[in-house]
Amino acid sequence: MLVATLLVSGCATVDDLKGRFVPGSTASTDDAGDSLVADIERGLRELGYSPGTVDGYLDIRTEAAIQDFQLDHDLRIDGRATPELLKALEAMKSDS
Repeated sequence: MLVATLLVSGCATVDDLKGRFVPGSTASTDDAGDSLVADIERGLRELGYSPGTVDGYLDIRTEAAIQDFQLDHDLRIDGRATPELLKALEAMKSDS
């Protein structure tokens, strides 16, 4: 899925992505159904990304939407739902 995301996003080369992936990172579902994930899903949706249902669960669609956002905004691509990601989403919403 990530490869398809990279192809669709228009990355010129693999070298463009060096240093932006976190080796061995996986999405955490420790707090499934929590409000942080739901807030991130809402923020992603408001910015035109497709996290799936806003339900507070970090599933594959939410993780892919996070990775798309991270890729589009030159952030480190790890697919994680973090307070820092929420801050970045809120900053982008206030800039629009």
